[in-house]
Amino acid sequence: MQLQERERNEIKKILAAMQQPVKIVNFTQKFECDSCQETRELMEELAALSDKLSVEVHDFVEDKDQITKYNLDKIPATVLIGDRDYGIRFYGIPSGYEFATLLEDLVMVSKRDSGLADDSRKKLTALTTPLHLQVFTTPLDRTVPKPCAWRISSRWRATRWWRIWWKPPSFRSFHIVTA
Repeated sequence: MQLQERERNEIKKILAAMQQPVKIVNFTQKFECDSCQETRELMEELAALSDKLSVEVHDFVEDKDQITKYNLDKIPATVLIGDRDYGIRFYGIPSGYEFATLLEDLVMVSKRDSGLADDSRKKLTALTTPLHLQVFTTPLDRTVPKPCAWRISSRWRATRWWRIWWKPPSFRSFHIVTA
C-alpha cells in the first residue's frame, strides 16, 4: 500500500496528537497473502510518519511464542501496545472506516486513557467474569456512515478496550457478537 503525499500530511496532523510511544506489532507470514502484505506495508508507512510510532513484524508460522503472548488465531493481525497491552487487535487490513479507527486508537493508546466517563468506568467494575467480544465489520460498511466507538474496560485480566460499532438510531441495532 502506498499513501499519497496529501494523505501522509493529513495522517501526520492526526498523529501529532500522540503523547507517548506506541508499538504496532504486525503478524504476517513468509508467503504473504495480498492483505497480509498490504497490512504490513501500511503499518510500516504509518510508523515512518511519527517518531512516537514503531513497528515490529512477526511471522505467524515461525513466531509461535509471540502468537501465544498476544493470543492470536488468524492473520493479518495488528496489535497496538502502549505502556502495556490493552487488548486492541485488528484482523485483516484496517481500510475504509477501519483506517480512521486505527488512527484514533493509536492516538488513544498514546494518551494511556480509554476516554470513558467516570460513570461508565464505575459500571464496568461490576463485571466479575471475562467478556469475549468480537465485532465484525466490512471495510466499506455503508450502513455505518460514521463509526462511533464505545470503549469498555473492566478490572479482569488488565484493562481491555473493545470496539462497538454503532448504527444510526433509525436502525436500532448494533454489530456485536459475544461469546
